[in-house]
Amino acid sequence: MSGMESVLVTNLRRLLAEKQVNGKLISPTALGKLMGKSPAVVNKILDGSTANPQLDTLRAIAKVFGVPLQELTGQAAEPSSDSLAGGAIGYERLHVRWQAEAGLWREIDIDQSEPEEYLVPIPAGRRPLERFLSRVHGDSMNRAHIHDGDTVVCINWIQLDEPMKDGQIVLVQRKRNGGHMIETTVKVLRVLMDRYELHPKSTNPVHKPIVVMRGDGDSDGQHIEILGLVESVYRPLVVDLD
Repeated sequence: MSGMESVLVTNLRRLLAEKQVNGKLISPTALGKLMGKSPAVVNKILDGSTANPQLDTLRAIAKVFGVPLQELTGQAAEPSSDSLAGGAIGYERLHVRWQAEAGLWREIDIDQSEPEEYLVPIPAGRRPLERFLSRVHGDSMNRAHIHDGDTVVCINWIQLDEPMKDGQIVLVQRKRNGGHMIETTVKVLRVLMDRYELHPKSTNPVHKPIVVMRGDGDSDGQHIEILGLVESVYRPLVVDLD
């Protein structure tokens, strides 16, 4: 094994080597079956293919071994109310719904994989609207302190039901080829008299604004819609051992 190994992988290897289930040690494949999931799910965690397993998967592993979640992850299983980040009133589980990368067009497909899930702080005064996560790739918003690999917390735009405001940071999706190709990206919204402009905030000049005339959701044969209002940047803590 080379490089660094996460706390999760180290603890999982130890449990597999030390903890008996029904009176005997079990293999990663057997653990996957006992969890009621794919036999390969544990091996994918061990070899790094699944770097951020879904919370339900981690709970299932801990349940098979009969240990608290903290013994597996090395972190608190469920954050307590007295350990919340500044201004937060609790936590909620949010899924990563989109991969946002300016300039990258993807074919629409049905993703059969388990969505990533994180416990995200609920800010004080938050409106009771749906929130979701989007993973950002690339440098199109690095001057707004949204960097490659960051996860942004978004409020569902349809539920928000508010007029567009100049300066909002939004998650936007463009579609072309009859909706078969999509580009999902984060941009700064500019509201002008006759048009809307969606601007990158980047040190990289390759990224250009998207211009949409008022009353028109299409630009150069591409349909454009706002998916969410970016509320904050969330960076899940990943701890590695040297």
